[in-house]
Amino acid sequence: MAVTLRAEQVAKDAGYAHGVPYHHDTPSRNVTESIMKVGMIASHYPHPSHHEEFISRVHRVAEEFRRTPGCLSADYWVSADGDAVISIVQWESEEASAASFAAVQAAGHALDLAHDERESRPREIVRLVAP
Repeated sequence: MAVTLRAEQVAKDAGYAHGVPYHHDTPSRNVTESIMKVGMIASHYPHPSHHEEFISRVHRVAEEFRRTPGCLSADYWVSADGDAVISIVQWESEEASAASFAAVQAAGHALDLAHDERESRPREIVRLVAP
C-alpha cells in the first residue's frame, strides 16, 4: 500500500516553517527528495515476553536520534499483527546519520544488532538513500 504525504506535513515533521522547503524550480518535485537523504527501517521480532522491553528500548533510541542535529524524524510502530516493533528514521545526510548513531552509543543505548534469545528471529535493517 502506497502512502502519500502532503508537502506541508513533511515540512512540519522535519521542523520547517510552512513554505520554507519550497525552493525547487519544479513545483511538482516531492519535498522529501530535498530533505531526506538517508533513512533506515529496522524491524525487531521480540518474543512475547520481551515485547514491552523492545518497545521501551526503541522509544528511548528514537528520542535520542531526534535530539541530534540533522535527524528529520524518528518514529516507531508495532505491526498490526503485533509480531514486530518497527522503527523508521530519516536524516538529512550520511553525516547526520553517523552523528545520531554516535549519540545513541554515547547515551548508553547500545545498538546490539545481533540476534539473541529475546528475539524470535533476526532483526531486519534496511538502509535507504535518496536517488
